[in-house]
Amino acid sequence: MSGWSARSQRYEIFVVSVREFLTTHGAEPASGLPARLATALLSAVHGVIALQLGTPTMRLPDVRGTGRLVIASLVDAWAIKLAAARQSKTWPRVTLAAFA
Repeated sequence: MSGWSARSQRYEIFVVSVREFLTTHGAEPASGLPARLATALLSAVHGVIALQLGTPTMRLPDVRGTGRLVIASLVDAWAIKLAAARQSKTWPRVTLAAFA
């Protein structure tokens, strides 16, 4: 397996997880939406890690706790956005606009 293919498969688990989150909440995500939200999640977590690594002289809280807080906050926000989308005429179909 090439390096690109292995990285692509590792990324795909995040996309599948986001898609499952959306469908568990009753949504039918538009094409590309799970990948966009997965990328947002990975970007946020990357920022948590990069902050720790890029500012070694700052006394920051534990990165694991901060990471959990960031992930929980995003997932909670998505759940709130899905609850609002349930009131729309297009439900259960959701697009990126529901998360903007």
